Amino acid sequence: MPRVKRGNVRRAKRKKLLARTKGFYANKSKLYRAAKESVDTALKYAFVGRRRKKRDFRRLWVVRINAAAREQGLTYGQFMSGLKAAGVVLNAGAYTHTSIAIHDALKATTMPVVEVHLSNPFARESFRHHSYISSVAQGVICGFGAQGYVFAIDALADVLANAND
Repeated sequence: MPRVKRGNVRRAKRKKLLARTKGFYANKSKLYRAAKESVDTALKYAFVGRRRKKRDFRRLWVVRINAAAREQGLTYGQFMSGLKAAGVVLNAGAYTHTSIAIHDALKATTMPVVEVHLSNPFARESFRHHSYISSVAQGVICGFGAQGYVFAIDALADVLANAND
């Protein structure tokens, strides 16, 4: 078998790794062995850091929501339990026909949802006849203009009153 020297492949591999260590201190950005160890350590901490970032942001959100709730004379727990007992009136506009993300977010909540359309989507283009949100909504109100919001709030109040009975 012929001898394989790996000249180009080895050089490319080392250049790629040394490029990742740009800005590292002293030998960690210049010598291959030290650079390899520092890159492995950095990737390990990056993996842990992505999870820590989610944790830290959640703590920050709780602090901010708590501060805003305290200004209104509520505790964080009272505010969150009030949110869980409330409902959602939603006019998603064009996202009604395209957004699966909104569908999934509404499906994940336990709050009742009433979907509002200012115009009648069934009197418009055919692609507007399908709504991703209506499958998770308690009801759909369409074609009444701004008055539809009033109807939606009344319907939501009835749904919440019947749920408490």
